[in-house]
Amino acid sequence: MKDLKAACDAVLAGVTTGPARVPGVVAMITDRQGDIYSGAAGERRLDGTPMTEDTVFAIFSTTKAIAGTAALQCVEEGLLDLDAPAKNYAPAIGKLQVIEGFEADGTPRLRAPKTDVTTRQLMLHTAGFGYDFFNETYKRLAEEHGQPSVVTASRACIETPLLFDPGTRWEYGTNIDWVGQVVEGIRGESLGTVMRKRIFDPLAMEEIAFTRTPAMKARTAIIHARSADGALTPMDSFFLPDNPEVEMGGHGLYATIPEYMKFIRMWLNDG
Repeated sequence: MKDLKAACDAVLAGVTTGPARVPGVVAMITDRQGDIYSGAAGERRLDGTPMTEDTVFAIFSTTKAIAGTAALQCVEEGLLDLDAPAKNYAPAIGKLQVIEGFEADGTPRLRAPKTDVTTRQLMLHTAGFGYDFFNETYKRLAEEHGQPSVVTASRACIETPLLFDPGTRWEYGTNIDWVGQVVEGIRGESLGTVMRKRIFDPLAMEEIAFTRTPAMKARTAIIHARSADGALTPMDSFFLPDNPEVEMGGHGLYATIPEYMKFIRMWLNDG
């Protein structure tokens, strides 16, 4: 165990120093019983503020596993049919059309989907949604038609055209945000409330939420941008919104790494 700690500490020290450094890192390893390594190196923000193991991060897509768990609990209780139309639980998804391209004047060319989106397709990223930072069509919708970025956590950012007919292709995108909407429709509560009651509180996960407490805000790591010459610049104004319009099951949570380890251990122990 001492060798593991020394080896991992060396890795963390290496990636937080030198010209290709990242600002800071928190790393943990867990097994079914508990944490077997934890360490922190570097800075929360490149101003001397040290990175610590209780630093709060925007955990982005690792939110997906928790939203997926909330949906699977609905399946387990007989409340969710994965192969039923998702619009049965989240009606807004039934209004979305497939985009086939753009007219000569730039107007999106839309049609009705051939089949309904299902929650299984949402869980598998085959429902038809993408991300504008991966997909040219969504990028054009953002640039020319004002489709909001997913980081706005707005309803408009998920009520987007489908890129293809449900079930016909795979594409990574806002599918799990819609899974969160399905869960809200079934439970009649916000996704954050469902997660708190059914996942976070039973696992004693305290510092994890869509909206940070003042204490969490004070320990939040700043996202940095890397320029062409490799220099890092703090992006002090770039945060996922607290009190978002939509609690985004695909990327919206803030958490500390120790809290997320509790969730990982739950899965390692088969729930």
